[in-house]
Amino acid sequence: YTVQPAFTITISTNAHTLNSTLTNNGTINWSAGVIGGATGSIQNTNGAVFNINYNETSQLHAAFTNQAGGTVNQNGTGTFNTYVDGWGNHFGTFTNAGTINLVNGNWTFVAHNTHSGTIDIPTGRTLSFTGGTANLNAGTTFTGSGAIVNTGTTNQNFPWTNSSIALTIQNGVWTASAGYPMLFEAGSSFTMTGGTLTN
Repeated sequence: YTVQPAFTITISTNAHTLNSTLTNNGTINWSAGVIGGATGSIQNTNGAVFNINYNETSQLHAAFTNQAGGTVNQNGTGTFNTYVDGWGNHFGTFTNAGTINLVNGNWTFVAHNTHSGTIDIPTGRTLSFTGGTANLNAGTTFTGSGAIVNTGTTNQNFPWTNSSIALTIQNGVWTASAGYPMLFEAGSSFTMTGGTLTN
């Protein structure tokens, strides 16, 4: 299924199951209903916009790729969650090469996630890495003055000079790969309440 450029669709009501690829070239407004599907996936392409307008527990059960030039807006007032089942299957894997905006709510990566794009975290918003493995690769950029909380396993594979984000490690593992330092400047903060930091 493909959403054409300049076309808008709304996903609402009950839970939805994807058994193939949903490609968004236009705008999708997601207002209700968990999206699942072990064999399905979502591709948000260059110039496309995917608006998350509501939040519930374990919200995304399908793999999601936000391609370079794509935009995902977390407009819900709660916390957006990706999904891992009780057997450790990471159905809600997320790849971001575009832009994620935490407009009104927070965002929690529970399933595996990979990044080479921008995540905007305004003041009062929190991005959490809680489960699976987060790979922050070259091109990853954090903007805004919000917070990042790490309780999972995060690999920082890019040099990060943090001038505005409040980073907290709570019994998680954060590894800055060789040659990719993490520097804190005025305006940022760092709190560690257990876990491992390798830099």
